[in-house]
Amino acid sequence: MAKKTNNFKKFGKLASLVKKIADRNPEIMQQILDESESTSKNSWNKIQKWTSKNLFPTFKQLPLKDFTLKNVENTINDDASKKKKSKCGNVFAIPDSDLGIIDPFDLEKTLRELPNDTQIQIGLEGGDGLVNTKIDKIKDIPNIGNGDTTQGIRDMYPNIRNITFFRLRKKGKKQGDRANCSYFIKAVFVGDDEEDAIDVNLTQDERERRVVKGINLKDLTDNQKKNRKQIKELLKQQDKTKKSKVKKRAFLTPKKVVGKKEDEKIQLKIKEAKGTKEEIALLKQKERNAKQFNIAIEKLERQFDKGIWTAKEFKREVAKLEKKILLKGGEI
Repeated sequence: MAKKTNNFKKFGKLASLVKKIADRNPEIMQQILDESESTSKNSWNKIQKWTSKNLFPTFKQLPLKDFTLKNVENTINDDASKKKKSKCGNVFAIPDSDLGIIDPFDLEKTLRELPNDTQIQIGLEGGDGLVNTKIDKIKDIPNIGNGDTTQGIRDMYPNIRNITFFRLRKKGKKQGDRANCSYFIKAVFVGDDEEDAIDVNLTQDERERRVVKGINLKDLTDNQKKNRKQIKELLKQQDKTKKSKVKKRAFLTPKKVVGKKEDEKIQLKIKEAKGTKEEIALLKQKERNAKQFNIAIEKLERQFDKGIWTAKEFKREVAKLEKKILLKGGEI
């Protein structure tokens, strides 16, 4: 009985020290909250559960005099350094406010504002591969960030609805799994009634794997708030740069370098030719070259209109074509 009382005192002292350390170190606090197996929303309950599993088995062998703030903090730091950093972002560290119901054309923007190591799956019923993806990290899905996801939604119009998000556990992963890579966020259309049928576009299996657990913006650590702000500012700057480039390109496409006059000149040479078959064949070859040149120029113009080339690059490519296909006067 005395031994049980002693262990009870030890655990109480240890848990109190862990709380004191966590209160002054937000990153340690977040680590404990993420790793705790307690289902309680109370942080003290989570700390006790985490302490019981991670620290008490070691400390209960020590005398009470060794239960110092320094010893406990060193043990927590040693434990953290030994753990391999997860390759995936923590879906439960994303505020619920960042995963609310959104306009479908805001999907790409919303995903870009999440940490790029977050695992997501887009599952918009009725769309093609651009809006129906496998589970992957945001940074590894090529159509996010270049407008293709938005284009995929645009192609579905008018058969679109608002979009909502769910945190799901991967197939084969057990309930209570603590690994970040065992969870992902799925984006789907909402049902007819956004309030009563919110998860209607999840399968029955997905509903069973849905994890209703999140975090409020005010509960983020200072470091998480800082990272969230940096992502938003970076995307804002990138969008500003894109708009600036589009504005610079908004001028008329240069006229064709070679037009009808050049073609007419070549046709005239053919009509006036009184020489050998070889000379006539050569003139016909020149005509074919001129037509090939015009086709190539039209292709360049289409690419220029799409913003692939700048005016300077366009002129340089035209000059290359002139040198390669057509010289002055239509001569090769």
